[in-house]
Amino acid sequence: PENLLGKILRITPEGAVPPDNPFAEVEGARGEIWALGLRNPWRFSFDRSRGTLWAGDVGQGQIEEIDIIEKGGNYGWRVYEGNRSNLNPDKVPPGEFEAPVITYNHSVGASIIGGYVYRGRRLPSYRGAYF
Repeated sequence: PENLLGKILRITPEGAVPPDNPFAEVEGARGEIWALGLRNPWRFSFDRSRGTLWAGDVGQGQIEEIDIIEKGGNYGWRVYEGNRSNLNPDKVPPGEFEAPVITYNHSVGASIIGGYVYRGRRLPSYRGAYF
């Protein structure tokens, strides 16, 4: 939490740290941090109906993932790449981190770009689906 890499940040339009950020009062942590443990979140969006924050997080070598980002959530990177143990010499169990909503390996696709939750009327069977 002392650097901004691999994080989702939250600041005001003026660049200040909101006082209710999860690390705002944590000594040694950067107050701008909203969530951590991400490798390379590549596009994220809010579900306008529910306010849920979705993110596509690019893996390193094997696993891509989609996460729902929660206040103060730790998504486990570098200990886990998606749901796969990565650099985990202390054998930290997955329950210590927020689990991805879905993962896929590189036999399915080699990268991920976050999308949107569909709330249109034209395709009702896809309402609420994340693309």
